[in-house]
Amino acid sequence: MRKSPARIALLALISAALLGATACEKDPTAQPSETCTKVADQCKLPGGPLGVCNMVTCKPGETPPCLRCVSQH
Repeated sequence: MRKSPARIALLALISAALLGATACEKDPTAQPSETCTKVADQCKLPGGPLGVCNMVTCKPGETPPCLRCVSQH
């Protein structure tokens, strides 16, 4: 049985709306952290602009996983 183009478009629209609603879990009022505790969190670089927490090579004596705030661009 073929589905009508209108039904396919409606299902696509509903799917996109559900995906968009579940993709935004962050609190919009949360302030960026100065220390990283989770990959992909926003953080504040020493110079002021926003960065993102990313895994990096650990310095001697550090216990993995090692996270640093890096530039987003």
